[in-house]
Amino acid sequence: MIYILHYEGEGYWTAWHDGKVIHIDNFSEEARQLKATWWVKLKTRTGVIGWTVSYGNFGNQDACG
Repeated sequence: MIYILHYEGEGYWTAWHDGKVIHIDNFSEEARQLKATWWVKLKTRTGVIGWTVSYGNFGNQDACG
């Protein structure tokens, strides 16, 4: 089983397979129709870590932040 994580662009996808992140090329025309949900990892000052769905209400969500 392959879990699609997100579309990278130009026909490439980031996916999860056998416990590893992999990169695959466009495997199906229907794949472009997939709906993406962005999640944000949070950490409190006391060190508690959790996840929440992002609706554009958080800053610094990407790897550059």
